[in-house]
This record gives sequence, structure tokens and C-alpha cells, in this order.
Amino acid sequence: MSDKLVFVTGAYGVGKSTVCQQIPSSIGFKYLKASTLIFDYLQTSPPTDKRIADSDDLYTNQYALIHELSRQRTSEHILLEGHTCLLDRNMRILQIPLELLGKFNMSAIVLITRPISEIHHTLIHRDHVDYNATLLSQLQEQEHISFSYIAKVFDIPSLHIDFSNQTEKLAVENLKHFLDTIFTNRH
Repeated sequence: MSDKLVFVTGAYGVGKSTVCQQIPSSIGFKYLKASTLIFDYLQTSPPTDKRIADSDDLYTNQYALIHELSRQRTSEHILLEGHTCLLDRNMRILQIPLELLGKFNMSAIVLITRPISEIHHTLIHRDHVDYNATLLSQLQEQEHISFSYIAKVFDIPSLHIDFSNQTEKLAVENLKHFLDTIFTNRH
């Protein structure tokens, strides 16, 4: 495959869409959301609550994502927004298995993190869900662990955008520079 897929991950409400939507298609990347691909494939509406029912749902959704992603892949490069970890209905953190993530054929991975208080605020106002701050902290930490592990196992470039020490404008510029580097150096 000649296209490149850059996977952008992070906890719920961290700002993945906010950053990704500011990357213009003119730099050669098509922006896709994993959740949109999943629910388009399953022909269902996304739930208002981002939690999944159980690990069976996790596998069903990931196989739907893999299938739909393969249909979407063309010669365009893809900026895919998604997660490496999800919450189930019992508030347990479920990690997406590495063998499923490997089917994305990632060229690079990006992690976005943000102070927990800001994530908590976003989720209350955007999704009307009041997750426990400790749980959000654990979810963000697990995303960080998975991000590091994926970059190492697949030997791919990685970028960590941390909103505790940079503005949105700087984060977008850093991501553009990272994508440009991947595009020019890894044909």
C-alpha cells in the first residue's frame, strides 16, 4: 500500500477532533474518525454514551473499523482519529488488542493528552457525562502506555501532543510538521 495512515489517539474529550479538523486536506491527508467508520459500516447511529457494552462489542466494532478502513484506503494518506483503549458499561478500561491495531497498517501514531480537569469539563458539557476524574486519569495513562508500546512494537514514528504545555495553535503546527516529515521522508 502506498498510502500512509497516521493514527491519532487519546482519551475521550481530549481534543483529537479539534486538532485533526485543522489539518487541511491540501497537505495530502484525508481525515477520518474511527467511530464514524464503525457506525457507517454497522449501519447504526452512534450511541450518545461512548462506552461499549463489553469485549464482544469491542471486537465487533474493531472488525467493522478494519473492514470500512480498507474500503476507504486509496492513494490518499489518512489521518485516523480513534482510541487504543475504551470504557465498557461497567467503567472498566478495555485495551484494543495489538493484533487488531496492527491491521490498521499505521505509518505513525500521535497521542494527545490534556489536564484531567479540562477533559472532565469537556465531557460534561459536550457529552453530558460525568466520568470520575480518577477513571479519566487512568484511561489517559493507559492510552499513553499503549501509544508508547505501539510505536515501539511497530517501529513507527510517534508524536505526543500535550495540551498542558502548548496551545492549540502550536499543537496543530507541530502535527503539520510531523505529517510533513513523514510524508517527505517515508515514501
